[in-house]
Amino acid sequence: MNTTHRVFLLLPFIFLLNSCITIGVSKDPEPAKNLEFKAPGNPFSDLKSKTGDKAWISSKTNNVISYISDCAPNQDPTLDQLEQDALSGLEKLEIKSREEVPYNQRTARTTVGEGFIDGVKVKINVVSFKKNGCSYNLIYGGVAEHFDSESSEFKQFTENFRAP
Repeated sequence: MNTTHRVFLLLPFIFLLNSCITIGVSKDPEPAKNLEFKAPGNPFSDLKSKTGDKAWISSKTNNVISYISDCAPNQDPTLDQLEQDALSGLEKLEIKSREEVPYNQRTARTTVGEGFIDGVKVKINVVSFKKNGCSYNLIYGGVAEHFDSESSEFKQFTENFRAP
């Protein structure tokens, strides 16, 4: 199996691993409830997650769209911590863009980063924000050469995502 194929298999597990790593310092993450979103369309399908959060994988590229939430009491991570949690699986991380924008009636940070997993270049777009005692990371990622091909699906996902 060549390295690119291994990364296609590893990438979903990296996202699931990151979702098991709690946002901030919470030992017992509480997934958010009463969220509104529209699941990504074809070629994306459900990717099973044990965390209570959701993830979808593309059958064409293995790109992944997911969200990770934590409403654990007494936790208030910064946007820096949220961003760092989402990007922690990448080696030789290079931030391509970072911007604070209004999102879900709060200030959010959107970050695009590139790095390596198992020697293959990957690219990740993260939207990090906090609302009403909960923290969120909306994540889109894949092998860098396939990243742009489905980024419109992530844009649409973020436009339809509503936290209570």
